[in-house]
Amino acid sequence: PNRFTFSVLIAGLCKAGRLGEAVECYNQMLERHCVPNLRDINLLLASLCQAGTMDQAMAIFRGIQCSPSVITLNILINGFCELQLLDKALELFHEMEKNFALVPEATTYTAIIKCYCKMDRLDQARQLLEESSCCSSDVIAITSVARGFCKAQRVDEAYQLLLDMVEKKSAKPDIVAWNVIIHGFCKAGRVREAYEMLETLVSMGCVPNAVTYTTLIDGFCKSGNLSEALQLFKVLSSRDHHAEPNVVTFNALISGLCKADRLEHAFELVKQMKARDLRADTFTYTTLMDGLCKQGRTSEVSRVFEEMLREGCNPSVVTYTTLVHAHCKAGSLQDAQQVIRSMVAKGIPPDVTTYTVLLEGLFENGKVRTATEFFEKILRERCPPCAVVYSALVRGCCKAALVDEAVKYYVEMLDRRLAPDPATCKLLVEMLCKRGRTD
Repeated sequence: PNRFTFSVLIAGLCKAGRLGEAVECYNQMLERHCVPNLRDINLLLASLCQAGTMDQAMAIFRGIQCSPSVITLNILINGFCELQLLDKALELFHEMEKNFALVPEATTYTAIIKCYCKMDRLDQARQLLEESSCCSSDVIAITSVARGFCKAQRVDEAYQLLLDMVEKKSAKPDIVAWNVIIHGFCKAGRVREAYEMLETLVSMGCVPNAVTYTTLIDGFCKSGNLSEALQLFKVLSSRDHHAEPNVVTFNALISGLCKADRLEHAFELVKQMKARDLRADTFTYTTLMDGLCKQGRTSEVSRVFEEMLREGCNPSVVTYTTLVHAHCKAGSLQDAQQVIRSMVAKGIPPDVTTYTVLLEGLFENGKVRTATEFFEKILRERCPPCAVVYSALVRGCCKAALVDEAVKYYVEMLDRRLAPDPATCKLLVEMLCKRGRTD
């Protein structure tokens, strides 16, 4: 086989994810004195980096006989950055100019800047951004740093980065950059300021999209300002608007309406979704079920769940937990336990919240023995001991006036080095004081 044959074979093996064979083929190529070109090398390195096998990638890199390109170094630097091996990435970064006379590009800096941000080393990310002449005008790099500041709840600094970009006219922030800032302000509870940015970005010739409106709608819903959220949704839903609401937009508003006990309006939105050929997802149905459950409309929860299954939508752990909660509130404890058995049978393991909801439901319905037996069973078979489940058990025993059992499980918690929450401690102390057991 000649070089071309080896190149085709290596490319095919890489595409199929058969990297061990691709490396073997590459080694055979060298043994037969077929010199791979840089394109072949970059392809193999990129595949190895994507698989996280950086030692193998570096071994091949150190053994190449041709001069690497900026692309070659970028592939390796990005690979190390994805694994947050920043020291290795920086080592290669410094080698670029020193050993290979290559000038780092904006993409090189961006990979390292993103890595700094992932590792919460934001000031170093900003410093590298400011030191790099090619990055000071790179919107992607600046947006990466802004996103990092927002995640660290340093939204004013993130916003200042965009304002500096505009003031210096080094680059024009795009809608992705603005959406990052708007999301940061909404998450910080500063929704009104986020909303005022709409005018700012429009005045700069930047067109808000569905993500922009969805972020603001969600922010207004979570801050309890449902009227503003509905008004924005109305704007987005108008026929002459350039953007359209998507499933995430509808879900944000449906969640807000359910929290405000406006369930009929929420169900009306589901109809509007379907009219727009948008399919309700797991979050949609689970949110509706939770809203119905909180209103005590437990029989309707099962109806929504059945509709969800008919629509081919897969329930999540949260969905099943909501269904368990509804059955418990309705006093249908056997149905609640059957839901958990169904979950396990379908390969969806119940989580701590699921078990806690059922335990609390059993206690509230006076099934104390069943609750304690269920706890012992899950402890043996499924659920590792945790503070949340133990706390629910202690509280349940206290409310059932089973002081000795409550103390027993409380001591077990401490023996397992699990910290009970303050409410559980307070309830137990009050119960012991009432019984005169102050020792």
